Order: sequence, then C-alpha cells, then structure tokens
Amino acid sequence: MTAWATTVGLLCLFWCVMAWRYGPQRAIGCQVLLACLVPSWSQWDVMEGVWLDGRMAATCFGLLAYCFHPRATYPVRLGVLDGVMLCLVAVHLASDIDNSGWSMVLPLRVYGEWCIPYIAGRLALQHREDMRFLAPWGLAVATILAVGSIFEGFSGMHPWEWIYGERKYDGIIRDQPRWGITRAWGCCAHPIYFGFLQLMFLPWLLRLWHRRRPVYFLWGLPLVGLIGVFCTGSRTPLVAYAGVILMGLFVFVPRSRWPLAVVTLLAGVLLFSMRDQITDLVTRWGETVNRRDVIVVDGKEEQTSGTMARWYLLKIYQRPMQQASWLGFGTERCSSWPLDVPVAPEYTQNVKKLLFVDNQYVLMILRFGWLGAAAFALALLLAALAWFDRSKSSLGSDVAVSIYIGITILAVSAGMVTVWMPHDIGFPLLWWMGAGSSYCTTRKSEK
Repeated sequence: MTAWATTVGLLCLFWCVMAWRYGPQRAIGCQVLLACLVPSWSQWDVMEGVWLDGRMAATCFGLLAYCFHPRATYPVRLGVLDGVMLCLVAVHLASDIDNSGWSMVLPLRVYGEWCIPYIAGRLALQHREDMRFLAPWGLAVATILAVGSIFEGFSGMHPWEWIYGERKYDGIIRDQPRWGITRAWGCCAHPIYFGFLQLMFLPWLLRLWHRRRPVYFLWGLPLVGLIGVFCTGSRTPLVAYAGVILMGLFVFVPRSRWPLAVVTLLAGVLLFSMRDQITDLVTRWGETVNRRDVIVVDGKEEQTSGTMARWYLLKIYQRPMQQASWLGFGTERCSSWPLDVPVAPEYTQNVKKLLFVDNQYVLMILRFGWLGAAAFALALLLAALAWFDRSKSSLGSDVAVSIYIGITILAVSAGMVTVWMPHDIGFPLLWWMGAGSSYCTTRKSEK
C-alpha cells in the first residue's frame, strides 16, 4: 500500500507540474505513458469488486484535475469509433444487468474497464503537435520496458518486485524458463501480457528511423525492443513485433514490396499445406513446461498443450457460443473458473484442464454475446483506420508513427486470438484507440 500511495502521489504531482508548464492535454498524455511502468499488481481494493491499480488511480486524478484546469479543451465532436465504443459500453451494461441484476458497482466497473483509458487518449492527442511532444516520453518508457525485460530475462531477478513486492500469479509458475532464459514478467501479471505491452510501445521506437535529422546511435533501439520481447518468452508478441517491422518496410520501402509479397504468399501456402507439422513445431519450440493433459475432443482422446489448447477451445466452447445470443452470459458468469457457461457434458472435464479462455474474441462472445464481440472487433478496425487517416495530415516522422500505430493495433487485434485482454493489454490499447478517434474528429471540426 505504501508503494502504491507513493507512486500515485508522484504521478499526480507530475501531472500538476506538467499541466502548469505545458497545459493539461500534454500533462495527461505524459502521465499515462509513465503510468504504464507501474505494475498491475500494485492495487488498492476500494470495495468488494472494485479496485484501483496505480495506472487507474493516477489517470483518474488526471481526468478529474483536467476538468478544473482553465486551459482545458474538450473534443466533444464524436466520430464513428466513439459511437461504436458507446455501443460496447451499453452492451456491457445491458448484459450484466440482464444476467446479474443492477448493482452500484456496475457503472464503476464499466467506466474503469472501457472509459478511463479511452477518454484519457481522446484528451491527450488533440492536435498534431501533441504527438511530437509526447515522442521523447514514449521513447523513454519503451526503452525502460525493453531494458528491464532483458535484465529480468538474463539475470533471473525481478526489478519491479524490489519496489512493489511479489506479484500475483496468473496461471504460470514463478521463474519459468524458455529458450534458455527466465521469462520476463516486467510490470505485468504474465509474460505474454508484458510482451504485448512492449509491442504497443514499438511505434515510439520506430519513429527514430524516420527522423529528418537521424540520431544514428539510437537506430538500434527497435532491435533492443525486439530482444526485450524475446525475453518474455512469448511467441505471439514476438511474431507480431517482427510483423509490424516488416509491414513498415512494405509501406515505406517500395523495393521491398514484391519480395515481401512473395515470401508472405509462400508462407501462407506452406502453413496451409503443412499445418499439422507447423503446429507441432511451434508447440515444441516453446513448450518447456509439461502441460500435455489428455482431453476428449469429438469422442477421441487428444494430448493438449498451451499451444493446442487455443485450438481446442473453439470446439469446447462452440455450444455456449451458440447459446450466448446477443448479450452473452455476463461478467459474473465469465469471471470465475471454470466459466459458468453451458458447455456440452462431454467437455465438462476439459474445461478444468484448459485453465484459460486464451482468445479474447471467444471470451467476448461468451461474456457480451455476438453484439458485444462485433462492437469490440469493429472498434479495433476503426481505430486502426483512424490512425491511417491521421497520417495524411501529420508532419515529418509523425506520418510514420501514425501508420505504425495503426499497424500495431491490427497486430494486437490478431494476437488476441491467442490471449484474452487483461488490464495490462487493454489500458494502453484503449488509450491508443481514444487518441486516434480524438485527432480525427478534431481535425474534421477545424476544416
């Protein structure tokens, strides 16, 4: 609690100083970036079912203080993305009320889960100059995350725990090895979450490759970031990280387009024709812990692993997804383990062995129904398109950053087929989504 209070106090003081010097918009942007360094297990339990971690508490203060600042401006014009997010919030409320009834905690839960980071993003990046101001802060945070990950992976020590105490464990053993190193957790509850968090800071690193006055000794920082993601031992963020860089080459280096297109086509053909062998290869590449439980799928006994479980859950949860209807089964029934959803009788034991629903879209269907899942997927797509549109009016290296952010949102969206979206991933992702929406609507109102 002492570390939590000290961290929140420092972030609030930081906001006040930055707001006094540069204005509240840039203050809340810098504050959110720094808050991403605060570990998610540093929490204050406000009441039953309601908690505040350091990121949320500091951002709440920033939003509240923003309302009273004399230089505050409000991007009140709403866009299509904002409308979709409002629909998602409405579906969340309707689903939970329909399944569990009304409670005073529900609006707080909805506001904390979806609105706080999204609104902070809408306020932080209202003009194209704001991106340039935030770039050094984003670069610094990205570098700290990468260096901390490398240190943790190769030393086996956990620097964030030195300050905030031992973390909570999210279904993984402590100091789990992979590829000859200790999987780095950083400031997150699981290594794969930490990998995705670093992935979402990649655009700040790639901005260095597009400066008009390049600083050549900093060009290697994106590769340092790649090593940082490698040290998490998480395959999906690592592939997504490399994919963002390759997509950047495709966009900004015209000569690379044909070779990349041919390689992508060949990779797709190879994946389709040898999917069983490749799946087995991916499993053996990263599975250092024996999770090969025997489960029954379609009447046959199958050995599963962390990789194969992500495939089998589509069959195991097929029946409850069909019965989820428009609004799903609600948060309460999808928060405990095993999930309180009507799986087929032959899959009851399988649910206990799979441990997680490692697919955000399956979980959204179960929790908020097909309406909620559709709104969530559409919001991700619109956010990426908003950043691509933003690049048309950006200046200098910010053109590249906007495109990289759009690509990164698409990469994270694809990666969430293999993981659900905890607060470690959702907080920065929703911030990017809100920032993209804010700039597009502000720019249109200025025309």
